[in-house]
Order: sequence, then C-alpha cells, then structure tokens
Amino acid sequence: MLATRWSAMSSPLLLLVSVVFLLHVLSPVSAQDSCPEGTSEDMCRSSAGSPICSDRGECVCGECHCDTMTCRSKCDTYRFCAECLAFGTGPLASQCETACGQVSVEKEDDPDVSDPDERICAFLTDGGCRFQFVYGRLGKLRVRRKLECPKPAISFSPAASEDNEGPVDAAAEDRNGATTGDSLGRSPPDSARCCRLGAMK
Repeated sequence: MLATRWSAMSSPLLLLVSVVFLLHVLSPVSAQDSCPEGTSEDMCRSSAGSPICSDRGECVCGECHCDTMTCRSKCDTYRFCAECLAFGTGPLASQCETACGQVSVEKEDDPDVSDPDERICAFLTDGGCRFQFVYGRLGKLRVRRKLECPKPAISFSPAASEDNEGPVDAAAEDRNGATTGDSLGRSPPDSARCCRLGAMK
C-alpha cells in the first residue's frame, strides 16, 4: 500500500521535474548571457551609436567575429573599379567612368588600414600583376600607386651557366621548388583577401 501511494505521488513530481527541465533546455538563451561579467555589445562598436561590428559580423562576448562572405563580396564589388580607375586596365576599362561613377580613387605609395571600418584587398590583373587597395565607407578607395609585376625570365649564356655565375632565374627556382609564391617572393594573394583590424576576428 505504501508503494502504491509513493507511486501515485512520484508520477506528478517526475512530470513536473521533466517539464521544468525541458523548459530550461529549450528556452532561448542569448550568447551574451554566458559571457564574462562586464562584456557588452558596446565593445563591438567603433563609436557610440555605430552599427555592431560595422554590420559585417556578430558580437560574441564583446568581440566581433567577421562575416567572411560580406568581406569577400565588398572586395569583389570594388575590384574592377579599383583596377580601371587607378590603372586603366581590366574588364571595365572601356566603360570605367560610367560603371564606377560613384567610386573615388586616391593613389598612395603604401595604403594601409588606418581605421577599424577599413578593409584591405589584393588581386591579380589579367597580366599577372598584383594590385592592392583599401576600402572604407562611402566608396572611397585608396589604391597602391604601383602594380607589382613578376620579373621576366632571364636567359643565360652557356658560359655563365657553366661557371654558376650570373642572375638567378626565378621561374626555374619555382619549378625546382626552391622558392614559394610568385617571382616577387610573395605568396600568391587570395583573390578575396580582406582583413579587419581592431575588434574584428
């Protein structure tokens, strides 16, 4: 009789515990709730009232995690305008002023990211030359003044080859695996390389 009574009392109790557990597990919990004390979304803003992570990422415990696809699309969006406005080359060269009328370009010797809202991008032209630019707000681009082009292969005279003297053929070194990257000694640029300094991760 005692066992029957305990069974009758424990069924509602187990049901109640199960419901409370399920509500706790299934209830939406903000990522911010599990963060250390003192962190807030304000830490993911470049200035008071500015968008969280510049609308290009997600704020997790006071740190921005960059939306890579957004970054890539912006680099790709400005790529051909940067090339045609700065160098007069690329697919938009013949219609550059019409296609890129809203974009302004400023040439610099060595553009670098100077603002948390800026990104740096690097691409290769059809001729294999590397160009780099920085973009920020309002469609303003700062483009590296000079294209970085691979050096032409150097032919050797038989005498120089026998004596192991003379300039080194960069292309031959690449074929032999002695160097990595392009003939300028740099790693090939990611066609959509964008970086965010500051809080963005």
